Amino acid sequence: MIQDNVSLTRAEAEARAAVVRDCKYQVELDLAKGQDRYDFAVRLEFQGTPLARTFLDAQVDRVDEVRWQGGTLANPAPGEQRIALPPLAANNLLEVSGSSPYHRTGLGLHLAIDPSDHERYLYTDLEPAEAHRVFPCFDQPDLKGSFSFRIRVPQDWTVVSAQPGRPGPTTDADGARWWTFDATEPLSPYVLGIVAGRLHVVRQPHRDIPLALYAPLSLAQDLEKAAPEIFEITGQGLDFYTKRFGIPYPFPKYDQAFCLEKVNGAMESPGCVTITDRMIYRGQPSSRERSLRAEVILHEMAHMWFGDLVTLRWWDDLWLNESFATFMAAMAQDQATGFDDAWTYWATAFKQAAVEEDQHTTSHPVVTAVPDAEAVHLNFDRITYQKGAAVLRQLAAWVGEEPFFAAIHDHLERHRLGNAEFRDLVGALERSSGRDVTAWSHAWLETVGINTLSCEVLSQPSTVGSEIEAVHVIQSASSAQPTLRPHRIGLGVYGWEQGRLDLVRRVEVDVNGPTTAVPELTGLRRPPLLIPNDQAWTYAKVRLDPISQLTMQGHLGDVSDSLARAVLWDTAWDMVRDAELPGRRFVQMVVAHLPRETDQSLIPVVLASARSALSKYVAPVWGDQLEAMLAAAAEAALSASQPRSSEQISWLRAFISAATSPAQLDRCQAMLRGEGVPSGVVLDLELRWRLVTALCARGIAGQADIDSMLKADATSTGQVRALAARAAMPSAAAKDAVFRFLTEDENATVEAALWVGRSFAGVRRDDLLLPYIPRFFEAVSKLRQTRGPEYSRDFTYWCLPSLPPHPQLIDSIEGQFLRDDLQPDMRRIFQDALEETELAIRARDLDRLTPDELPALGE
Repeated sequence: MIQDNVSLTRAEAEARAAVVRDCKYQVELDLAKGQDRYDFAVRLEFQGTPLARTFLDAQVDRVDEVRWQGGTLANPAPGEQRIALPPLAANNLLEVSGSSPYHRTGLGLHLAIDPSDHERYLYTDLEPAEAHRVFPCFDQPDLKGSFSFRIRVPQDWTVVSAQPGRPGPTTDADGARWWTFDATEPLSPYVLGIVAGRLHVVRQPHRDIPLALYAPLSLAQDLEKAAPEIFEITGQGLDFYTKRFGIPYPFPKYDQAFCLEKVNGAMESPGCVTITDRMIYRGQPSSRERSLRAEVILHEMAHMWFGDLVTLRWWDDLWLNESFATFMAAMAQDQATGFDDAWTYWATAFKQAAVEEDQHTTSHPVVTAVPDAEAVHLNFDRITYQKGAAVLRQLAAWVGEEPFFAAIHDHLERHRLGNAEFRDLVGALERSSGRDVTAWSHAWLETVGINTLSCEVLSQPSTVGSEIEAVHVIQSASSAQPTLRPHRIGLGVYGWEQGRLDLVRRVEVDVNGPTTAVPELTGLRRPPLLIPNDQAWTYAKVRLDPISQLTMQGHLGDVSDSLARAVLWDTAWDMVRDAELPGRRFVQMVVAHLPRETDQSLIPVVLASARSALSKYVAPVWGDQLEAMLAAAAEAALSASQPRSSEQISWLRAFISAATSPAQLDRCQAMLRGEGVPSGVVLDLELRWRLVTALCARGIAGQADIDSMLKADATSTGQVRALAARAAMPSAAAKDAVFRFLTEDENATVEAALWVGRSFAGVRRDDLLLPYIPRFFEAVSKLRQTRGPEYSRDFTYWCLPSLPPHPQLIDSIEGQFLRDDLQPDMRRIFQDALEETELAIRARDLDRLTPDELPALGE
């Protein structure tokens, strides 16, 4: 049985920080001693308050020796996760040695084995409090320390960390050698990074900063191909942030390592950023995928200043770390790189993610109290990242961009190499802007939920072209989340001009309270389209007046401004989720309008919403018909696309996933054989896996096709793609085999759960999925004991949404709430899943109605 973590409480962290300071670590890690375990030895010098008592965090498997001030202490008992220390002196010396197994959940010191060549790779991910699972330490963000490392590895391995590494001579009989890393500047334990293995490296300096990219050997060719663009984005980001913050990059080098089996996306370890290997695209990437990679690179880079140079004091301020990096990455993309889709993406998928989570009963304020380190796992969510970033964008607009960045510079300089709290940044903002940021933050950061903004237009008659008598912006909130907030928005007025809906004027409106008059529009002719929150300046849901809603449904593709189209697509999607617009009508809008879309970033986002509608919100009776329509539209748009364009990639993928008719499926099979592949498209591994998975889901391809793909792609990515393809098959035996692997095999990874969760539902085969509702919850209850809390939590998060929206699922989830041993993280996942299931059932009920039965617009 795997023991749950002993979680450090905020009170314990504050008490320890009051008596411990000036930590200096010397850490030795022997990574060459065994296949499954490593040895550690830590020498820690620190200053303390005389006679005070405290403890060291040590969630390691075995402690062999503890020495205190040169003498020996008793080792902690097996299973103990803390080492109690004797009364402190002014100057203290603690030495601890032992060993521990490598981790397989993506946290701690993770071991990944590439099945294509059996190479072994190690990387750390220590946020929020996982450093003490690798070696004993004071594992809290405000006990920064300097860290020097000696790391023993096989002679042909490379080791990367915060400081430049120096490999020593090969002197051991087994061919291993030590790498040495000088002491860092003061860093929090959670930001430390180590990557090791036989790594392919590409180097290139940027001004006086050494840059390097690392990846597994099996990705060497793909890394070389991607390196020029990654280096370009990295250099642009370093220049942008140096100028914006007024502080040069504060660390000696900037390495980025692309790691196998890294599910958490990326980690901002200074000088040693770790990123999922999925960002090294093995196929032809779309513009949106390249833009997403740029966003990840720039997000982690922003943390070098806001997170690493200046670090949160406690996890209450996690939002500020992540929100700030998310906001700055979008700004850097928009102002410093060749990707101009940041704010369009912000107005659609980015905002949608936050809105969906913010309407759950488990939502929380952006600023929220975190009682202990384990509880912060709940807040690595879309409130902390997406909503917090949207709020910061509004804050920057509210205080003004120049005062905003003056405050950031002041904040970073005042707390350089130290820790800070949000109130410190508030003080800097109030000094630079002269505005009451405290009151503003209460309305936006300390309350839960999202407002809805709509327009009430009075005219006689209520037709386009009649004279406007009055326009009001109506702000509303749910009864469960009743707070109304101040919003600064653009109200876009659009009219017909040569067959296009062009912007006639945009009125800037400060919305306060439930009703805000817009006198600037009184006496004008009523337009066909009036968009509240045009340009997406604020974080809010949008609803249109009845005339504008009709225009949206019938003429969205005619709107000339891409960001306005993004707001409209977001509005339509939100109406589907709120059971105000039938899912089939949304898919019909996609078929009618999206093939004319010119913004490359919007096409994949809206297509993803259409696929989600088909799987969750469309009544199953319409599914085959709508998929055939979508596939036909995608095939036509594919034929009209320019070769090698991003649109071509997006429409090809849409066609493959929606292909339903015999002719469409025949074309997919032909492409898999290399026949009829559109000009400009490369039949690479990524495209072949998409084809095989889609054909498996339709029952056309089978295990032989999967095995053939595995011969061509024996990498770890190939292995999980094979699992996903098998999971998609409309076969009880295939689904059973995959489910047993994820729940019973100790080699199953979180990455495998992620990929299977995306494909397990297949294509509307609830008869195959319903038996997994009881099996799923039986498996989850066992996984926490057999695989630990991290794997069971991640398995649940990724795979539970693949079960069909059915009353049986609601009953099973509600049954989980009766368990005495249900942990807070699992309770939240189950509660969110319950609400999403209820939402999907309501949406399907609406979608079953005939046109005559549907409510009129505005009802």
